[in-house]
Amino acid sequence: MKGAMPSIIVDSKQGRQFLVQEQLGSGGFAECFRVIDSQTSCSYAAKVICKQLIKDENIQRKLRAEIHIHSQLNHPNIVKFESNFEDDNNLYIILELCPNNTLLELVQKRKVLSEKHAKRFVLDIVEALRYIHSQNVIHRDIKLGN
Repeated sequence: MKGAMPSIIVDSKQGRQFLVQEQLGSGGFAECFRVIDSQTSCSYAAKVICKQLIKDENIQRKLRAEIHIHSQLNHPNIVKFESNFEDDNNLYIILELCPNNTLLELVQKRKVLSEKHAKRFVLDIVEALRYIHSQNVIHRDIKLGN
């Protein structure tokens, strides 16, 4: 990410402020931080995308489509979309905080999953995929880290 992450991020349109906590992870274009809504004290995950990294119009179009699609989804096995906004430097996507981490982190920690646990995870994933397919959405990056 280019530049330092501010300690407070502000959604000026909705009048919300988020206090930035620890970094949760990073990916190709984004970093993810735990944030706290200063008014409600609720914790969320903030996906932060540096605008300098998404100057290509095709990438911007895909990102905006991803935001639009995710904001329309509502299923217990899909991370809840809360809001999105931007400032001069970054685009922010505020999401439900998943405190149990990713399936990849669970597998790395446990090394082995029982058949019972693996079956439960597969069923949850299939239910989520069935739902998004019913919404005419295809997930093109299914992996343990997602």
